[in-house]
Amino acid sequence: MEVLGHGSLVQRDKTKPRSRCRKWELSAMVDEGGKRRRKTRSFSGTYSQGQEALAAFVEELRGTPVTSDMTFAEWVDVWNGRRVASRAYSERTLSTDAEKLAPALSKFSGRAIGSITGDDIRDLYASVMAGDTPSGRPWSPGSVSRMRTSMTKLFSDAVAEGIVASSPVSGVPIPKVDEGNAGNALEASRMDEVLSALDYSRAPHRAVALALGCGLRRSECCALSWDDVSSGSVTVHRSCDDGGNTKPTKNGRARTVPMPPIVAAGMSGARGTGMVCDMLPQSLTHWWTRHRADFGCDGYRFHDLRHSYATRLAASGVHMRVAMELCGWRSIAMAAKVYTHVSDDMQRDAVLAAFG
Repeated sequence: MEVLGHGSLVQRDKTKPRSRCRKWELSAMVDEGGKRRRKTRSFSGTYSQGQEALAAFVEELRGTPVTSDMTFAEWVDVWNGRRVASRAYSERTLSTDAEKLAPALSKFSGRAIGSITGDDIRDLYASVMAGDTPSGRPWSPGSVSRMRTSMTKLFSDAVAEGIVASSPVSGVPIPKVDEGNAGNALEASRMDEVLSALDYSRAPHRAVALALGCGLRRSECCALSWDDVSSGSVTVHRSCDDGGNTKPTKNGRARTVPMPPIVAAGMSGARGTGMVCDMLPQSLTHWWTRHRADFGCDGYRFHDLRHSYATRLAASGVHMRVAMELCGWRSIAMAAKVYTHVSDDMQRDAVLAAFG
């Protein structure tokens, strides 16, 4: 196989300038026995990293792959060090990646990173689902999916640095995630009971009201100030990490969410200065885990309060696009998951009612 030219780096996200784009396609024309074909590969990273990845891709196609004696553990140390030094990642992101890479470090620690294959990655997925994890508990398909995300970042940067010729992660499918377990939703009557039982003079109770009655994320509840609360709505324009550092909302846009009358009345009576909840996200999670049974919500995550809000919107016939704006979803795809689930339940209930 002969590579024709030096290849090209194609910008996939046309909505952003080149300096901010992180989605690319590595493309090279090859001649295979007189037939010309285009070889492509997806890449995530900066433009300069994409140029380096393209050069490695072309060399791989020419049959001269990049090799390195660096071990997997050594590259993880270098990779983590650079990300911490860049200060571009939150503590939570760094912590999550470290947690999800732990089984891979245990399995591949002393191996040359270039020797790891797709079969090794496939075996890794199978082993963590069987319980070969730091805790000894099997990982769910969702956890394996998050591990794959961390591994993809790790190997993509290794390709860009010329440490390896290609990522062994890209060609390995992940176990199917059961989207039905994405979240539990409280019934509307139970939601109303919880909202009525809240003591708005207490900060964590106000957080519950914001999540359940306005659909705010945990990180958004903890970043909300009283200046963001008007007589009938809340304006969400930032969130915070577990260290209390503020950051943009998940979709990068501000939104104004009307409060249900019961929440508006409670907030008005408790109005103060400074932060509405005055808690770190992790502290709020711990509080909810200890006290959720008091509200008849044993087994429900704090995030399930937001999921209940979104499900109630869908069941009430609120247009999907409106729900997308109220919930601050980045795309319509998340709204579609909730709405499809609610639609399926409503159809089932209709058939059961019709046939008694």
